[in-house]
Amino acid sequence: MGDFTFFNSHTPFEVLKKFTETIRPLNNLDGQPHIEDVVRLGELESLESQYDVFFLYLHDYGSTSEDFDYLRMFSRSLAGYAPIFRSDDQNLVKHYNITRLPHLLAVRNGIPFSYPAKDVSSMRNTIRMCSWAAKHKYALVPELTPQLARSLDDDSYLAIALINPASHDVESNDLHNVQSIAKQWVQDLRSIERSQLLQARKEWWDYVKRLKAKGYRDVAFRASDHPLPLPKNRKITFVWLNAFHWKSWLTDVFSIKSVPQSRFLFVHPSGLNYWDDSEDGTPLTLDHSSHIVHTALNIATVEGRPSHYKLTVSREYFWLMQIKEFLGLYQIYLWILTVCFILVFYWPSIKHLLRRANGSVIKQLKRRSLKNFRKRV
Repeated sequence: MGDFTFFNSHTPFEVLKKFTETIRPLNNLDGQPHIEDVVRLGELESLESQYDVFFLYLHDYGSTSEDFDYLRMFSRSLAGYAPIFRSDDQNLVKHYNITRLPHLLAVRNGIPFSYPAKDVSSMRNTIRMCSWAAKHKYALVPELTPQLARSLDDDSYLAIALINPASHDVESNDLHNVQSIAKQWVQDLRSIERSQLLQARKEWWDYVKRLKAKGYRDVAFRASDHPLPLPKNRKITFVWLNAFHWKSWLTDVFSIKSVPQSRFLFVHPSGLNYWDDSEDGTPLTLDHSSHIVHTALNIATVEGRPSHYKLTVSREYFWLMQIKEFLGLYQIYLWILTVCFILVFYWPSIKHLLRRANGSVIKQLKRRSLKNFRKRV
């Protein structure tokens, strides 16, 4: 997502006209709020039911004309992807527990995600804002597409929901369950991260107290160089796909020939392994949402610290297992071929060595014979 939006040659004229009408008022940087309607707390539920993803810009009376100009430039890059609204309602600020204004939120299926702005200048960095919005412009559990795959992080794990399209009602019900599981995962992860932050702050203050106890005069300088000891949790992205349309890919990569009921599959693209069972060995079906969340917590284990859950056994990609078996057989074949090559190429030398060895053995046997022993006696 950037300053340009590309359309293919088959885009209808109505779509192009609507897009042009959307970005036309965004070209004038007059310092005025371009979003006329101000969202209130009572309208939030209606927006969440109407849009899977929308952006919300929270501000107060202290916002300047420069802030609104940069917001206009950000909205111009966001046009065609997701709607954006603004609000100065203090009740809405308290609802999201916002402590710094202005603030930018991406609300995905009712779950807010904050733009990591450290200061006011970060809210005017449109390149960084667009880079952040490119990862949050999708729903909480989007459909796995090539376009989405390009925007994923290389170190991100994938929680893939294999949806069985038996009927439209079954598919919609399964997608609703997948959304609920993803929401539960986000809430549990945020609770864990909040506990980790409190523990890191406690350790940081203990470090400051130790510096004061030792009598250092530059405690503030030393404390500023000591970052919060926050653990690194692995990233997990929830997506879904149609198991019927992706049947050949599932068969070739994971050896899954059929999906009788919708299930989950956790994949590590960089590590070339995956998890398809819970800690007790049962399949990760949508009926056992707690097993899916616990397996996600297993995979997102904090580095350097023991996990509270048993890690399920991971499996390698089906084609990777075939490659390893082929390489093992090919290695044995190379050893046999090497031995045969040595025997054929160096056969005269080997034959000569065998004759010499045979002659020396015969001499030793003659020396140890009974007749030779009598002569010595």
